[in-house]
This record gives sequence, structure tokens and C-alpha cells, in this order.
Amino acid sequence: MRARMLSLRQLPVLLALGLATACGGGGGGGGTPPPPANTTPTLTPPSGLSGTGASRTLLLATGDTRNLVFAATDADGDPLQWTAQATNGSATAAGLSFSTPVIGPEFTLDVTTVAAPAAVTLVLLVEDPRGAAAAVDVRIVRTGAPTVTGVEPDSAFAGRPQVVTITGSAFTLGGSVAPTASFDGIAATDLTAVADTSLTCSTPAGLTVGATTVAVAHAFGNSALPGSAFTAFAFPPALAATDTRLDAGAGSAPQLARDGAAVHAVWVEGTTLAHAASANGGATWSAAQTLSGGEAVTEPQVFVAGQDVVVAWIGSGNSVLARTSHDGGAGFDAAVTLDTGTPVQRPRLVGSGARRYAAWMRGSTGLGTARIVATASTDAGDTWRTATVVDALGGANQRAHELACNGASAWLAFVDERDGLTATGIYTARTANSGITWQSAERRSLAGAAADTPRLCADGNTVWLAWLRANALEYVASGDAGVSWPTVAFVLRSDGGAVSEPALCCEGDRLHAIYLLAGTAVAVSRVGGIGATPLHETVSSVTGPAGEPTIAMQGNYVFAAWRSGAVAGGAARILTAVSTGLAVNPQPGDPPLQFTSPTGFGDGSSAQEQPLLRTDGARLLLAWLDHRTTPAGIFTNRTTP
Repeated sequence: MRARMLSLRQLPVLLALGLATACGGGGGGGGTPPPPANTTPTLTPPSGLSGTGASRTLLLATGDTRNLVFAATDADGDPLQWTAQATNGSATAAGLSFSTPVIGPEFTLDVTTVAAPAAVTLVLLVEDPRGAAAAVDVRIVRTGAPTVTGVEPDSAFAGRPQVVTITGSAFTLGGSVAPTASFDGIAATDLTAVADTSLTCSTPAGLTVGATTVAVAHAFGNSALPGSAFTAFAFPPALAATDTRLDAGAGSAPQLARDGAAVHAVWVEGTTLAHAASANGGATWSAAQTLSGGEAVTEPQVFVAGQDVVVAWIGSGNSVLARTSHDGGAGFDAAVTLDTGTPVQRPRLVGSGARRYAAWMRGSTGLGTARIVATASTDAGDTWRTATVVDALGGANQRAHELACNGASAWLAFVDERDGLTATGIYTARTANSGITWQSAERRSLAGAAADTPRLCADGNTVWLAWLRANALEYVASGDAGVSWPTVAFVLRSDGGAVSEPALCCEGDRLHAIYLLAGTAVAVSRVGGIGATPLHETVSSVTGPAGEPTIAMQGNYVFAAWRSGAVAGGAARILTAVSTGLAVNPQPGDPPLQFTSPTGFGDGSSAQEQPLLRTDGARLLLAWLDHRTTPAGIFTNRTTP
């Protein structure tokens, strides 16, 4: 009969039951004697490790090797078992080779050569069969220089610190080193090492205009990006002296999308849909290509995320079409029909990760059949869900919708007439499952009072919603992805004249709104948290018609653009202004917003309208409709160092 092997864990139990040795029977009293005291094993780390007690460290260059032998003894003579587990890093990346569990008085750890710096902690435990144990944490740091692979954004204003994120590897080596960052050799400030692969910092105040070398260093070396990877721009921003034309002579309805240096423009060229792309922030553009078929195109939309581009448009007034590119716009898949057969208008297109959301208005307001319809894609626009009416319970016209998203959540805001034309309300609807279902719409504006012109802005799970009511600008916000909203709206602006034409931008708990005040002034309001006291600044008080304000923000700077003057007669010009810096979390009592004086740009001398503003770091990109030719054309301009 084959003998059965006993594990170390079984021995204490067998000893306690008296099964490990033969015992004579009988005899009285005293009971079972207590088990002998158990002594904790003594663990001895090998030489060459720094530290004391149960925490040791080995610093070893990537090209070196080491054989580490850990020893242990047990005063009771008990057999010993070793177990090891790697944490806070990869054992393979650090070159560790070992077996576990191991029975015996020694544990061997082989440290082999590796290709790149890395760090890992090996938790080593030795124990006897009765549960007494000793342990040591060994931090293995494969030393070497960090590697810098990117910086985002890739620009900042010279002399005005801005927060950037530097990515790479081996920045902290598991906490064993403290990295520093520099820009052209000037130390960055407010550095926080987010992980071994990422750190944030503020650019130094001493930057000069031009190409800038970004570097990270620590005790074991340094690494830098090429000087072309980061640019310091002058403040206030200076745009190019000459504008760039995109269209072929019959352009209208321009739209812009930007993701870092990747920029995509779409517009209507006569009755067709045209597209052009730029890989360098608008410095140069690809040749325009036609994306539509035989349909008459109106209202194009575009979204970009890296190399993925989605374009949507209205075809002949009764269809919604979309095309997708995965190579930065060089080529597009065949057009997909998202809706057809009924009048459609006002498409909206947004995205987050691989998800894309589209919404439009289907039906006729005159017949009372106008409804908001939506669809979604979870594969970057390759396939789309069947379009559905968002609020099937709504029995009245809906219009003026806006769309925003974050991951699997998306939000729609729109005007709804279900309470009558004198009490039109602002309603929101939400999906939390990538557009599979939409929750019933709920009214956000004051019941019984007419409201109009909804605007949405979302950053993460914070969603801002603003609208116009009785010449005032009101807002609500949700901090939990639209699950809950305030029951009473906050007033963003109600003094100084009637508010009109608002636009929003937001970052986390900060909201900025730009709007017309009394029909001629351009003003900006900001709040530093939901319900906080708003702060206001008049950006332009020029007497005369103004319109189409747009706004963007990057860190602690706010950028504004608008049309100043009337298009009829040729006086309209696009003007820009930028804030001179503001508190990240503004509070009551802070100084008011301050903006640079409004300025024009480029070589235009005729009417300009429909401004589009996109930013990335200190880079500004503008597109607009320009009447220097007949018919008007699509022009762009951008900041230069």
C-alpha cells in the first residue's frame, strides 16, 4: 500500500490528536498536556540589501544580475516552507525568477538582466507547520534613466504657468526616486508624480517663446523630448498675418473638431459635403475630399478622437447619414443611413472613448410631430443602433436640442411644448447604457414659465445645463452624471440688460458662459462650483450689433471669440480675447475676470461671420465664413509662436 504524504499544514493537527506517535493506554488524570511553545523562525536576508528589519531594497542596474539566497532557521527543528508574491509591479519586468512554494531552509531569488528600468516588491514569507512565520518585503529596483514619450497639452504661454501632463516610464521607480521636470532647463513647479508613467506639473514662468525641450530627470538619469514636441507661445496670443482658405469657392456651414494637433473641418461645398484634415493644428491642410453622394447636403457635423473620425449630415432634408474613418480622415467607410423617410434637421454628434452619440429632430413643428431622435455606436461609428424617439411619452413638439456624453452616459436637453406655448420648458433625458434606452424626460426649468435656448456642457460626471428665461440666463448642474438635479435653478446673469445667444464651456466644477448683454455687449460669467456666486466680466462693450459668441477654456485660461458688427454692409469682423489668468476655483470676493483687449486677425477686410473656436494648450484655431469673395468662403487662422 502506498503511503500518503502529509502536508506541513496537517502536522499540527495530527500532533494534537496524538496520531503522530504511539501512546500507551490508560491511566488517570491530568488530561492532555499543553503543546510545547512554538518559536518563530529566524529569517536572514542576503548581504547587499539596504534597509533593516522586514523592509529591504536592492538597487540593480538593468544589465546586471544577482543571485539572492534567503536563509531561515527554526529553533524547534520544524520544517519550513517559503512562499513569495510580487506586488506593486511586474516580476517579469524586474527580471525576477523564482519558484514558490519551496520547502527547506533556503529560498533562492534570481535577478536577471532586463531591457528597461522597473521596480517591484517581493513579499517573502517563511513559516513552520504550526503557523509561526517571519516575513520580509524586498523592493527590487532596476535602475536606469526615465523615458519621456509625450506631453499634453504640447504648448503653453511663455511667462504664464499652465498645468501639463508628461507621460513616459520609470519616473518614480516604484517610489524609490523623486523625479524633476524641466522646460529648456528651467525647473517646472507644482510637480506631482501620478504614477511611474505619468506626472503633472506647471510650466515655469521663465519660458521664452519658441520650441522648448521638455525633460524628466532623477537620480539614475534623464530623458527629453525633441525640441519640436513642445512650443511656448506669446501672450496675448498672436494669430497669423494671413488667413487660409479651405473651400473651393462655394463653402458654407463650416464645422470644426479637434483632438490635440489633429483637426478636421467639414462644410457644404455648393450642395456636397467637403472634408479636410490637418495633423499640425491647422498649420497645413489636406486637399478637400467629397464625402456625400447625390443628396443635397445641409448641417454637417464632425467628431474626432485620435485617428477615428465620424462625420454626419442631413441629406436632401429627409435623411441622416454618417461616415467613419479610422486613419485620420485619409479614407472613409461607406455612408450609413441613420434615419430616412421623414423631414429631419439639426443633427448633433458627440463621442467619448469608442462611443458615439447622434441626435436630431424628426418631423414637422407645424404639424406638431417634431420629436428628438437619437442613436449610438459603441465601436467608434462602425455600427449604429436603430434610431429611437428619446421621449416616447412626450406628446408635443420638441426642438432646440443639445447633446453631451461621458462614456456610457449621454444627456439631451431640449425645448418641449407639452405644457403649452406660453410655458415651454427645458427638459432633459439621459441614457446610462450607451443609448440602449433613454429615461423619460424631466422638466428642469421653472414650471409655468416659458424658457428657451438650452445649452449643455459636460466634463466627466459633472453636467451643466443653462437656458434663457425672461431675458435672464439660468442654470442647473448635476454632479452625479445626471442622476440628480437641483429642483430650483440658479441665476447666472439677470442684470445689465437682456441676455441672449449663450455658449458654455466647463472643466469639472468650473463653468464659464459667454453671451450678449443688451444686444451689443459681450460678457462672460463664471462659477467655481454648483450654486456658487457668479462672477462677471464685460469682454467687449463696443456699441453696435454683435453676435455668435463662442468660448473655450484650457486650465486657468478662457478664450472668447464673437462677431462684432453687422454682416450686411460688410462691417462684421471676428474678434478674440483671452483671460489674463484666473483662480482655478473662483470664490466670492475674488477679483473679476479680466480679458485682453478684443483684437482682430488675418488679412480679411470684408464681413466675417459664424466663428468657430478650438483650443489646445496655448494654440488657438479659428474658422469662419468670410465674404471677401462671392459667394462667401471658409477661412481659418491659428496662433503662431
